[in-house]
Amino acid sequence: MTTTEQSVSVLLEKASLRRLIGERIRKAGRRTRREWDEEIAARLVSSETFGLARVVVGYFSLSDEVNVDPVLAKAVEEGKSALVPVVRGEGMTFAKWTPCVTLMRSGSGVLQVAEAGLDLRGVGDCLVLLPGRVFDRAGGRVGRGRGYYDRVLGRRMRGVNLAGVGYELQLVEAVPVEEHDQRVEMMFTEQGCIDCR
Repeated sequence: MTTTEQSVSVLLEKASLRRLIGERIRKAGRRTRREWDEEIAARLVSSETFGLARVVVGYFSLSDEVNVDPVLAKAVEEGKSALVPVVRGEGMTFAKWTPCVTLMRSGSGVLQVAEAGLDLRGVGDCLVLLPGRVFDRAGGRVGRGRGYYDRVLGRRMRGVNLAGVGYELQLVEAVPVEEHDQRVEMMFTEQGCIDCR
């Protein structure tokens, strides 16, 4: 199999897994997922990694993703900096988040902070919460297919811890990965924290 054929095969496998997990998430139901969201947030804010972080990078969840708003609020309450991604075209930077910050909808309808421009270089003691569609216990992660996080996190930065955030039903035996795919070091679900290192 050529490199191109392998790449196409991986893309098709990722697309198939996205559909499979999307169906699992829908079947779980919104009420159940909101209960799980609360359990995941409680696990995150009580974790040693959260306690040691000076900066917490979260995200504004889509309807089928874990809501990490309570984690961001707790970070701010504890005097930490809270950042969220801002997507412009094919690029992604970060913006400071507080409960009073002005929000707007991106071209794709995702909430984001109006002001942007921060990156994670030199931040140190940073916990990055990564949403995803599919995860495995070895740190493999499949997102929505645009590669924003993979590009931003492509160069490993000292003091930055990558934590996948998802439901237990999003875990599969093995995620197909390509060279550019960034692995998470830990995974938080409603059932606990998985060390992926």
